[in-house]
Amino acid sequence: MLRTDIVSVEFLRKSLTTYHLYLLRDPRTTEVRYVGCCEKPAARLNGHVNGNYRSRHVAKWVDSLIAIGLRPDMDIVETCVGKANALRREKQLIAEWFAVCGQRLLNTFGVPDFFPVHRLENSAIELRRKIDRWDSLGLRY
Repeated sequence: MLRTDIVSVEFLRKSLTTYHLYLLRDPRTTEVRYVGCCEKPAARLNGHVNGNYRSRHVAKWVDSLIAIGLRPDMDIVETCVGKANALRREKQLIAEWFAVCGQRLLNTFGVPDFFPVHRLENSAIELRRKIDRWDSLGLRY
């Protein structure tokens, strides 16, 4: 028998909420650059444009669009009920679109068996900075 006295209200809310899976496309080429999941698509798109809750790579791409008077196009491709279902489906969509777009896809979460080149480049830059810092302090590595 299911015990409902130990289930939180937040858990119930998330399991009954509708989530939207979306694609962000480059308006110049219609190329898919990002796959995401959210409750409120309009607010989420504004968040991407205004700099809230976006990765450095998405920020760089969106900022380059804004600089020329554009913003990403958002396509809602699916809806899911329940956060767990939505996150599972988002991961599947990321894998599907990665197969199509490859490294042009800016997602860093959920990309299958792949270490994105931009993450590798950032790791190399960070390592170079640390080595330079150690050298400036006369430390050995």
